[in-house]
Amino acid sequence: MTTLFYIIIGTMALFAAVVLSKLAAQTRALQQDIDFDWVVELETPSVLPFADFLNEDAPLRIRWDQRRQARRHLAHLRSDFRKITFLLKRLIVFSEYDRADLSRLVFRHSAVFYASLMMIEVTLWLHVLGLRTVRLRNMVSISLALLRSVRDLAIALTSSFFLQRMTANEEA
Repeated sequence: MTTLFYIIIGTMALFAAVVLSKLAAQTRALQQDIDFDWVVELETPSVLPFADFLNEDAPLRIRWDQRRQARRHLAHLRSDFRKITFLLKRLIVFSEYDRADLSRLVFRHSAVFYASLMMIEVTLWLHVLGLRTVRLRNMVSISLALLRSVRDLAIALTSSFFLQRMTANEEA
């Protein structure tokens, strides 16, 4: 009985160590990729191109390739959103003021964004099966609007953060 207990505890500890090391690696990678210039220069497309080229009447192989290409576009969108929200979270943490309202806003935007991406994924699977994807354009528009909103928030917060630092340095 005690040997089984130690095996389970050891396995859980190993699993936790692997998960924490992966999270640390992701955090380091995000920190290296993000700077203020990247956020300002990030261009969000008005509509992702794959919303236009999906064809329900195409053969299965072509629909499968269309889905693969659409998922590549979504991966870039997801990556940009993750980087921007990471920057926002860091700005909130390092802010001199308690910003619970911004934390809630970032959380809500993230929840809606990832829910819309999941709905887009389901819609893409329905497209592969040959079913109609009428609302795909609307879901993509929601995702892009959230990305733009979070990007604008990041620009505003970064600017105010730099202004706070400059005034603090001048007063010192």
